[in-house]
Amino acid sequence: MNDSDPMVPNAPAVDATEPGGAAPDTPAVEPKAEGPRGKAGKAKRSEQPLVDPTLATYFGEKPVPPGVFVKSVKTAKVGRFADEDLAEASRLAEQNDPNGARLLSLATQPGLPKVIDRWVWQATIAFLKSKVPGAFEPFDPDADATFRRVHRDLAPGLVSGDQQLRQRSETLLLLTLAWLGTQRSLDMVGALDILRDTFPGSEASLREAVRKGLVTGKLSDVKRAAAIATLLGRGLRDARATLDMERQRRAALESRLAEAQARIAEVSGERDALARERDALAAERDALIRQLEESRQHFGHDMVNVKAQQSLLLTERIAPLLDNAVDALEIQPPAPDVALRRLKSAIKSIQEAAQ
Repeated sequence: MNDSDPMVPNAPAVDATEPGGAAPDTPAVEPKAEGPRGKAGKAKRSEQPLVDPTLATYFGEKPVPPGVFVKSVKTAKVGRFADEDLAEASRLAEQNDPNGARLLSLATQPGLPKVIDRWVWQATIAFLKSKVPGAFEPFDPDADATFRRVHRDLAPGLVSGDQQLRQRSETLLLLTLAWLGTQRSLDMVGALDILRDTFPGSEASLREAVRKGLVTGKLSDVKRAAAIATLLGRGLRDARATLDMERQRRAALESRLAEAQARIAEVSGERDALARERDALAAERDALIRQLEESRQHFGHDMVNVKAQQSLLLTERIAPLLDNAVDALEIQPPAPDVALRRLKSAIKSIQEAAQ
């Protein structure tokens, strides 16, 4: 980060206002236009000669101001870059712009012609994927998720004590913001929230950074600061509204949870009562089963005794009487009175046994 401003990282030069701005490989220092001298310096910059309108020229060994290159392409009315130029520019960019400083300066120039606009974002995506491959997932349409992953991978370099690594990480971060902020639907409030802890500062330094933005004498700086404040204010209101909705939702869920817990307690009581009733019925069933088994055993024993008594009655008492009655009727002459007495005795014995 710059010592003069804790909120501004050491980014490559991006002069978005002058077509002949500072070279993209060196930090931009905005000159103060003080009287005739400042106007003369501005006029001198604007009179820089045009260059060959090819990407190979822009990424050549000698740095070319991005504003001059854009003006050269517009003047030449280039409709498309030749395939040979694209291939040579790719080779030269790897050699002369390994960290993407020139690419960033070109991508952030205002009023890019279509031929540059079409190429620069494709080149930016390819460059970011080559430098931060772990942050990109196939078929991922979520710009916010992509930014979070890029920021996650660049975070160690953004706070590194190695100046080259830090500047490289800052350039990649600025390229990501330029791409997702202009070509994709990046949530600016969410991005600011992520970046808030990336470039921390004391309360005094933060106030000083805001103060500088408001006292530069440039209405654009004041409007930019006001726009950020408005955006953050809306984000805060939305966050509060979301928080209120979440609180209401939580209260409703807690109420439903309390009702569910009461119902669970009620059902648990009913379940326990049914369990006790089930146990009582099971005990009663077991007692009845035991009683039935005992009854069966007693009944069987009684039946044995009854059969024994009946067998004894029939064999010891009834059968002899009947035999005597038969003999009395078969003798000659028959003795029916004797047979009748024996039959009556048999009947009496049967009646006594039945009582």
